[in-house]
Amino acid sequence: MRIKGYGTLGALLMVCACSPSYEAAITHVPPANPTMLLRQVEMQGATLSAEDVESVLGEPKRAEVQPVEGADSLRTLEYYGLEIGLTEAGALSRVIFLALTDARYTAPEGIRVGFAAAQVLQSLGSPMRREDDRWIYPDTRGRRLIVFVDERVVYRIEWRFGAE
Repeated sequence: MRIKGYGTLGALLMVCACSPSYEAAITHVPPANPTMLLRQVEMQGATLSAEDVESVLGEPKRAEVQPVEGADSLRTLEYYGLEIGLTEAGALSRVIFLALTDARYTAPEGIRVGFAAAQVLQSLGSPMRREDDRWIYPDTRGRRLIVFVDERVVYRIEWRFGAE
């Protein structure tokens, strides 16, 4: 007697096991959560290097370096659902932002990308200020929360560190 479905299941397992893209996709999923990263930035006074970040999250799916005024460069490390921006001036490196870019993570504030604007207002209350698509919440613990809203839906959650 043959049980239906096992042939298809076996074929899927073989494809997944033999596919290099499947393995590559797994290596780019950060093992850490945003709450842990935020705490680490707070404890170290935002002084993390790209190497420190990569030691926690692994190699980013994309890294971009741009020159900026007042520093040598701005390095942006992109992971699936997460971006981290660091300014680098000589040997000094400093986290200036951490952002959630998809619904895979929930922010410590209890919101996530994809939430309706009404859910954010219910969880966080009214923002201190609104600028175009940005809802800016008061600075707490050395970080400013910015919720990006388009068509009444959250598409990015970002914490900025230091003076603006």
